[in-house]
Amino acid sequence: MTISKEVKSLNMPWEQEYGYSQAVKVGDTVYVSGQISHDEKGEFVGVGDMEAQMRQCYANIKKLLAEYGATMDNIVDETLFVTDMETALGASLKCRREIFSGAPVAALTAVNPRARVSRTDDRDQMRRQGVKPLSAKQII
Repeated sequence: MTISKEVKSLNMPWEQEYGYSQAVKVGDTVYVSGQISHDEKGEFVGVGDMEAQMRQCYANIKKLLAEYGATMDNIVDETLFVTDMETALGASLKCRREIFSGAPVAALTAVNPRARVSRTDDRDQMRRQGVKPLSAKQII
């Protein structure tokens, strides 16, 4: 059974170059690609300023969610990939309180990609989600 996917773009040249969609909706679920701090022209925002970078990433996410009629209040899970955990957690706490209209009600995972993952011999760790449509018989 094929699933229906509704894709959205921010019209950045690297989307085509690297072959991915900024967001994909399957059923009632929206999957948003990892964001970097670029503006509408593709210029990077907040070089050296973690909080400014996060704010721009959230602005990109808001724009994508709006394409589906969703808001940040629809977010249930968030993963941050950061190189400076202490600075990131401080900036994240401040930004998330503003972005999520008070106390965030979303799961959060913060990952330092330079840090060691699960075991000393691991070199990477990935997280993916998949959707399997249910037939009418399975729903009953």
